[in-house]
Amino acid sequence: MFHSRGIVYHNQRQLDRAIADYSEAIRLDPKLATAYVNRGRASQDLDEVDRAMADFAQAKKLGR
Repeated sequence: MFHSRGIVYHNQRQLDRAIADYSEAIRLDPKLATAYVNRGRASQDLDEVDRAMADFAQAKKLGR
């Protein structure tokens, strides 16, 4: 649910809300690679490059 809602917020450009929901999805399922990818994309949209790279690296580690 949180990951899906994060996608909706992301599409609406409500990036802080999207990141919060992706983070909650990750807290509930730390192996949900797509949540790391999407949180990374939202962080990238906010020019938070280091945070985005960390999320992309974690997604890669999980096999996404």
